[in-house]
This record gives sequence, structure tokens and C-alpha cells, in this order.
Amino acid sequence: MDLWDQIKNNTELHTMLMRECDICFYKQLQEIQFMENNENYSMQAKAFAHDASGGEFVLLQDESIGFIGSEGEVG
Repeated sequence: MDLWDQIKNNTELHTMLMRECDICFYKQLQEIQFMENNENYSMQAKAFAHDASGGEFVLLQDESIGFIGSEGEVG
């Protein structure tokens, strides 16, 4: 099972992160919302969740997890 399958199928994880961290999961992987701003990324990524401030959590092509904030921060 790949990382995305583990994340999307874990409802306990979803509930905990929604309550504790205000993270909401998308129903499926999607394009990063900031791609429209002509950003250049060094790795391919798909968004799987967002936080209340508009940042997105992404799965990177190497199956690590990244964060793209609404104010331009990444990590």
C-alpha cells in the first residue's frame, strides 16, 4: 500500500488532524492551488489536504510530504 492509500484510508488520522491541527483532507489528490501563480517547483507534487490558513499539504514524487503555505513558505 502506498503512502496516499495509507493516509486516505485512515479515518482516525483524519479526525485527529482535523481536531488538533485544523487540517482538512481532500477526497482525492488534486493539483496544487498555487500552480496558477506561476511558481516553479523542483519536484512534482499533488495536494491531499489543506489547513485553515489556505496552505496545502502535498505528496511529493519521492513519496515524502511537503507543505506549501499561503504566504509563500514551503517545507
